[in-house]
Amino acid sequence: MSISSASAYPNWQPWVSPGAPNLRCGPTTTHASSANIAMQTCIIRNPANDSYQAVAIVVNNHTDPVFLKADVILLEHSDLGTVNTCDKKTISAGSRVACYGATMPYNRTVTAYSWVYLNAGLEDNTATATYS
Repeated sequence: MSISSASAYPNWQPWVSPGAPNLRCGPTTTHASSANIAMQTCIIRNPANDSYQAVAIVVNNHTDPVFLKADVILLEHSDLGTVNTCDKKTISAGSRVACYGATMPYNRTVTAYSWVYLNAGLEDNTATATYS
């Protein structure tokens, strides 16, 4: 499966997993402001053209819609990074959505995490994902 940043970046999209061989995820955590919001950061690698893309995945397990914004932070060499933002959007109850970062050239080790902003700016970060 190839990464298509033109259609996914930088907007909220439904989450569709590319499959295990090219996907590395950090652990799923719940948002500090709501146990009904599950979130994680993953890194997708496209071996066809040696590129990668970080993505924040959020599940709204609440019975009501929520407003989400996310910053996806991708780190190369531990300190050089890019930040991509998905603006605030209403996310329906029971939805699983993804905020994709930009597609970048592949590096040997890539680390990513995300900040997820819930409703009126309540923020929390995901656990780190690493692809090496």
